[in-house]
Amino acid sequence: MASFLTLLALIALQLALLYLATGHLNRAAYERLGKRLYLAFMFPGVVVHELSHLVGCWLSRTKVHAVKLF
Repeated sequence: MASFLTLLALIALQLALLYLATGHLNRAAYERLGKRLYLAFMFPGVVVHELSHLVGCWLSRTKVHAVKLF
C-alpha cells in the first residue's frame, strides 16, 4: 500500500510540474513571439486537437450534431 501511495504522490508531483512548466512556456512564447505569431503557431495544433475529439466520437459511435472549430 505504501508503494502505491508513493507512486500516486510522484504522479501528482509530475503532473503539477508539467502544469507549471506548460504555463511558463506558453507565456514565454507569447511574450517573445507576439500575439499574432503565437496564435499562428498555435492554431494548427488547436484544430488538430479539436478534430481528435471528433474522431473519438466516431470511434465510440457517439452522435455528432455539429462541429465548430472556432
